[in-house]
Amino acid sequence: MQEAQGGNHMFSPTTRRGFLGRASALAAGAFGLLADPFGIVGHSSRGAAGEQAQPPPDQVGELYAGFVLVRPGEPHPAALTLPKVGPPILEQIGGGPLPTGHTQTITRAEAAALGVELWTLRGMPATSFEATFTGTNLFTLALLSDVASEGFSTLTVVCQPNFPKPYPVMPQGPPDLPVLAQKTEQTPQPGILFRSGVEVVAQWTEGSGLYTAIARLADQGAPAPVLTFVKA
Repeated sequence: MQEAQGGNHMFSPTTRRGFLGRASALAAGAFGLLADPFGIVGHSSRGAAGEQAQPPPDQVGELYAGFVLVRPGEPHPAALTLPKVGPPILEQIGGGPLPTGHTQTITRAEAAALGVELWTLRGMPATSFEATFTGTNLFTLALLSDVASEGFSTLTVVCQPNFPKPYPVMPQGPPDLPVLAQKTEQTPQPGILFRSGVEVVAQWTEGSGLYTAIARLADQGAPAPVLTFVKA
């Protein structure tokens, strides 16, 4: 699997594999290393991993449930604590840097052994698991489901154990018509939602890390069903 290269916003059609790539790119985008495929994640501090930049005189955005929700017109937040495990380079391009990690499909037992709690939507059992490593350290663990249920056709749920804190969420869409994250209680912990006529993107944080769920609508253009998460 190559390092993900997404489109410019979250509302473009994608394949199941594209879901995973976009979720991985979202995670890396928060480190300021990849273009953000959803257009909702800001660039982090340029400080070294594990270090925290000095906060600006006025707090940017609203702190909520482990996120900083940036309002239209505000700059990217600067005062983020970066984790020690950053996104890997998965493929050498031209004379660029050598790979620093890899992605592999793993079994349910191998996924459980990584000690990361995984979630899915009701009626959508896992059809595969994929783990991405930076060196020997886990960067993301993803659950993928192709079992259609309750208005959704495919699902990807990615857990990122190490992530910038608080996690920055930028307005989606053009500056004159910004789409803001919706606060939600539909996630296992209080989180955020972005909805479109194609998919629903949900994010929340809890003990195992930052979770990103991307659920594709079975009937595109129909109202998005309520999300009902269950442990995988």
